[in-house]
Amino acid sequence: NNQATMFDCIKKASEKAAKSIRAELIPTGKVIQILRETVPEFDYANGGISLCRYGFHLSLDYGRFAAAAVWLYALSGKKIKTIEFENFDTVLLEKIVNVVNRIFANITEAQYPQSLPDMLSKLPAKNVLKR
Repeated sequence: NNQATMFDCIKKASEKAAKSIRAELIPTGKVIQILRETVPEFDYANGGISLCRYGFHLSLDYGRFAAAAVWLYALSGKKIKTIEFENFDTVLLEKIVNVVNRIFANITEAQYPQSLPDMLSKLPAKNVLKR
């Protein structure tokens, strides 16, 4: 289908760009795709909730929650926990959190050796942004 084709093209382009600058990818797209494929509530093609708004950008609710959970894990190195938000289904949040934690559990230390705070703590003081 078109959505799967788009994901595959974006994945290939992102991997190529990351490789060219020797960077690691934060697997936001991978998590979104897995949610679409494995959580019936997010299977939009079959009546589920869309993780996107107007077909392109992440929805303001579950789509952005999923992306934020991925980035939080990637930047902190900490497992994500489900928290309650007003007007959010806690069961769906738990499903998102489970996918995020599962993805990072499968990423080896060599692929993601340290969290951003760990990397920043090793920089000389003059290179660290001050608040």
